Amino acid sequence: MTFWNPFKLFFFYQQICPDLFGELFTPEYIEDMIKESNAYYGATNIDVTNVAFVHGSIDPWHAMGRLTDVNEHSPAFIIEGKSLGYFLFENHQFNVQFFG
Repeated sequence: MTFWNPFKLFFFYQQICPDLFGELFTPEYIEDMIKESNAYYGATNIDVTNVAFVHGSIDPWHAMGRLTDVNEHSPAFIIEGKSLGYFLFENHQFNVQFFG
């Protein structure tokens, strides 16, 4: 038996929003807000220029990001073996050792 159960995790996240932000944040409300956000911003059919989508291949969340070019002026980059922290921190010796 595994300690990780996707159904338990789903129900945990369904309950954490109302616990933290109030009873307004029901699963239905959150789903409606996601739909509104996707309609407003274009979801996966965004219309942008001069935007670079940069992901490290070992970012745990890179799969949720844009991994393909939107157009010739908005490319997507996946940098093998790197994570978000590599791009955020100054180039100190610790970071070079830690992030490779």
